Parts: sequence; C-alpha cells; structure tokens
Amino acid sequence: MIPIGGWSELVYRTDHISQGIVAQSALAVLADDIMEMVAAYRFDGISFYDSGDRVNSLASCWYALGWLDTGCSLGLLKTPPFRRTWPDATGSFDDDNTIRLDEKTARYEKMLDRAVQSVALAPEQNTHAYMIADRLLVVAHLFHSWGSYSMNRKESGFPLACFSYGYGWLDCGVRTGFFRICGPRNLFTI
Repeated sequence: MIPIGGWSELVYRTDHISQGIVAQSALAVLADDIMEMVAAYRFDGISFYDSGDRVNSLASCWYALGWLDTGCSLGLLKTPPFRRTWPDATGSFDDDNTIRLDEKTARYEKMLDRAVQSVALAPEQNTHAYMIADRLLVVAHLFHSWGSYSMNRKESGFPLACFSYGYGWLDCGVRTGFFRICGPRNLFTI
C-alpha cells in the first residue's frame, strides 16, 4: 500500500462506498457525481505514486478525501468509519520531490485562498441549505488556516494535505450548488 498517510483510508472507504440516498431520486445525480470525482482522483493519485510522483499523489489523495467527506457530510454518500491518519511525510520524499512539495504547497495555499474568496453562499439566508453552505465554507477556511499554520512550522506533507482537503470541500460545494462563483471560474472543477 502507498505509505503516505490517508491512502489506506481512501482505498478502504471507496471500496465500500454507497449512495446515502434513495437511488433514482433527484439528488442521486449529485451522489453519482461526487463518487465519480472521488474515483477519478483516487485513480490519478495511484498513477502519480506508481510513476514516482509522491507530491501529486499526496495532493490527489487528500483532494479525493475532501470530496468524499463532503459527500458523506451532506448525506449523499455512505462509507464505513475509519480512523483518520494525517500524513507525516518526513522521509517520504527525496530531495527533488521535497523541492516540488514546497513549491506545490505554496501554490496551493494561494490557490485555496483565492478560491475561498471567489465564492458566495448560493442559498437564501435563513434556510437550512444556507446553513449547510456556511458549514462547507467554514471547513474550507479551517483547513486553509490549519495548512498555513503548519506550513509556517515547516511541517512536511501535512500543509499540502490540508490545502488539498479543504479545496475538495470547496470544490464539492460549488459542484453541488451550495456556492456561486464570484471570481475566476478556472479555480473550480465545474
């Protein structure tokens, strides 16, 4: 198995994933869309790992987990519970990958910051959907802050995982209609 934290969880949970709602319902299309995104990024991450690209593998894993957890949080997906293992990438990267890790982490911090600032809550205020959208945005903000804090502490791997995971929540929120895009559309998977 891939030795960077998060992969065993992603593989186990996606191997046992199901829709959390009634099949053929109006929301089933959202559940299917989320499952497709998770599967695509799982596949990409394993391909990156197999080609020796540990940096993109790490980012793909945590982006997929962000989508997966958002889908579960919304009640659209069900997976077995799993004890989260956050990455401690110390020693997981050679010198070339460490340089790439630092560059990608800095780029993802800025990209997530721009993306968070480029969305607005789509539902009407004082509705349950508005409260859900607000929660999704809080999670994206939280993981941006957590990633920035750990990046300043020179922690290896963990900041990129935070930014990728938070981005997954934000992107899934856009894709499911909880956010409106008010900035550059190219920041989102739509």
